[in-house]
Amino acid sequence: MSIVFDSNDPRLKELPQIIEQATRDVVIECLDQAVWIAKALVPVMTGALRMSIRREGLSFCAGDGGIINPRTRREVDYAVFVEAEYPFMKASWSMASTGIEDKIKQRILTRLGK
Repeated sequence: MSIVFDSNDPRLKELPQIIEQATRDVVIECLDQAVWIAKALVPVMTGALRMSIRREGLSFCAGDGGIINPRTRREVDYAVFVEAEYPFMKASWSMASTGIEDKIKQRILTRLGK
């Protein structure tokens, strides 16, 4: 897919910002979806690890964040070990980001009015 601009097209000056914002918006949407998927896939007996899964800026994470496991009374600090055995975070991002390039391209085209 390509977009052809006339050299006098005023949208050329806006293109870097349009690309940046479209990419950011789509990445955030995919991250939010990845969080939802990870919460469904996480193989835990309690909800503490599940509750700790969240988006932070342009990333998503599990563990820490002040969530306390009710059985151990400790902060959820074992997400990395669960991920090593059952890669629920990796799988979540893989599912949520499928087709991300096309989604970004479509968002750019929409913003350009094409």
